[in-house]
Amino acid sequence: MPKVSNIGYCPMVDGSSNDYSTIYTVLKHAQKISTVMGQAYTVITFDLAIYSKAKEIQWRFQNAFSNVVVRMGGFHIALNFFSLLGKKYADSGLNDLLIESGVYAAGSTCALMKGKSYNGGIRAHKLCLEVVFRLTWNAFLAFMSL
Repeated sequence: MPKVSNIGYCPMVDGSSNDYSTIYTVLKHAQKISTVMGQAYTVITFDLAIYSKAKEIQWRFQNAFSNVVVRMGGFHIALNFFSLLGKKYADSGLNDLLIESGVYAAGSTCALMKGKSYNGGIRAHKLCLEVVFRLTWNAFLAFMSL
């Protein structure tokens, strides 16, 4: 039987979420909650802007936050992944394919390739996967008919 996880939310902190002091307070409070719950490690998730500042705090105070795992949220991880795909396939003609097929406009495609549109990125990559799958399937059928 796996151990039961305790998942909870921190209380509201009266301060700007971008201030280092507020982020430090949240990290310390999360550590206290984890200690009370009997957990050896504290896992906390932030969005991209706060994540980078939290990592700076963790690096600065390594001893105080050695048992803290700072994570970036899944949404921002997905956007970064789309950005990486956009950089990898920048000169492959993917932009032209999406624009010339009438699926997206030029501005939308530019935003997709930079990782700025989650829903559009999901749709575009699903469509591209479908195209590649159909071309592969057609090539397989042609090979089998020989």
